[in-house]
Amino acid sequence: DPGKGIDLRQDLEHWELTENGGDQWQTEDMPGDCGHAFNDESFTKYFCTSFEPCIKRQVIDLLAEGYDPENLDIAQPAVNVEDWFCSRTDCGCIYKLTVSLFDENLEVIKEFKPDEVTLDPDCDDCSWKKV
Repeated sequence: DPGKGIDLRQDLEHWELTENGGDQWQTEDMPGDCGHAFNDESFTKYFCTSFEPCIKRQVIDLLAEGYDPENLDIAQPAVNVEDWFCSRTDCGCIYKLTVSLFDENLEVIKEFKPDEVTLDPDCDDCSWKKV
């Protein structure tokens, strides 16, 4: 079903922590220590890290989500990914995102990798930003 959306906003347990910079990956209740209000009250938690590189990843199997293999090959439905990030007002952050679409052999078909973003509270608006 090309119109089907996969909404994992509240389900934080589907992530694999691949780098945990001193065991720093945590979840906090909004707005928590980031101090920034979010524009959608249905989001009640967010991921936070601290001072060392922290990387998480999530793999979504489109076939397991009910997509038909032939439909994926022929119709090539759009895959939409949305992420939000912010920085605390007392320390900055570096944000990176990579989204990869794999074939059945786990070979990359397409990749989206926007520029890395550095937020410095001394000169940037560190509120929530959408990618």
